[in-house]
Amino acid sequence: MLHQELFLTGAPARMNDLVGANLLAPMHLAQACARVMTRTGSGTIVNVSSINAIRGYRGVAVYAAAKAGLEGLGRALARELGPLGIRVNTVTPGFFDSDMTADVTSANREKIQHRTPLGRLGTVDEIAEAVLFLASPEARFITGHTLVIDGGITC
Repeated sequence: MLHQELFLTGAPARMNDLVGANLLAPMHLAQACARVMTRTGSGTIVNVSSINAIRGYRGVAVYAAAKAGLEGLGRALARELGPLGIRVNTVTPGFFDSDMTADVTSANREKIQHRTPLGRLGTVDEIAEAVLFLASPEARFITGHTLVIDGGITC
């Protein structure tokens, strides 16, 4: 679950934890994977961001900043690693049924669905299918892309 707290009252240790989990950990993982992928001259890295990186929401400023950083990392790595045969993309999900949204109240869930042009939350399978597509040979000419999967809530 994503813990929400106001930026002005957020503890520095909590900020470090959020940036560590949502930006630094994927950065370290991408580096380790890229080192292995350079040996074969090919590979695909797909990072998972959040619509919080696109739209500001109250109580998630640090999380949003970390996810926006992850999207920037993906674009920069696409340029750096592309000549080595490694593609890097980012999937940016909107609201979908998961552990992170389990505590969303029924009233807020209805508001989210009402604001979403497709009128519902996404599913884990829909997010996974997008990741699988970006990692597949069918996407072999796609790199540096951020694929937003949000039912239209950010349009």
